[in-house]
Amino acid sequence: MSAGESLEARFEKIDAMLKDPKSEINTECLLDGLDALVYDLDFPALRKNKSIDNFLNRCKYIP
Repeated sequence: MSAGESLEARFEKIDAMLKDPKSEINTECLLDGLDALVYDLDFPALRKNKSIDNFLNRCKYIP
């Protein structure tokens, strides 16, 4: 992605990568990573950190 590319062209490339099941950043991989992060952070000692607690509380409402 060069600086000369239009913003729309960049969005199209990112959209294509998210929809491609063989891409390393497809939607399922990103959701799996987020799920793993939430699981790893959900411990009382880590929840004492206000930023972590706020993040986990926001993720709690996502189905």
